[in-house]
Amino acid sequence: MKKLKALLERLCDDTRGTALIETAIVAPTLIVMCIGGFEVATMVEKQSRLQSTAELATEIAMVSTPDTETERLAVESELSGSLPSTGTIQVTFRYRCGEEALSETLPSGCEEEELATYLHIALTDWYEPVWSQWGIGSAFEYDVQRTVQVS
Repeated sequence: MKKLKALLERLCDDTRGTALIETAIVAPTLIVMCIGGFEVATMVEKQSRLQSTAELATEIAMVSTPDTETERLAVESELSGSLPSTGTIQVTFRYRCGEEALSETLPSGCEEEELATYLHIALTDWYEPVWSQWGIGSAFEYDVQRTVQVS
């Protein structure tokens, strides 16, 4: 019994290797926090980039007031350079007659002074964080939309 007690006292007083054990416990947590911080920063950057492109699209639509298909395609091609490679942009005309809801087709029987033309800008993108490859969560989809009255 005395030998066991002496062995336990000697092991309790031995502090060699404690830094290694503490590092083994703390390091994985710090690594996961660093990866998470990087991933969240990347997600915020993508959302910010889409919002900036949407604001640019709004400014272009207000300044150029596109009302033909050629002008709409020009706006779309100018904006495509502002998006990341995984993003898509869709610019379409929408119409409103008086107080009716927006429509993708020209309303029939609408007088010209009641007809309003809008440019609808839809930006989409996605991001797959690292942790989704390990079975935690899934890819994020971004969807930013703006509608600007052009006439």
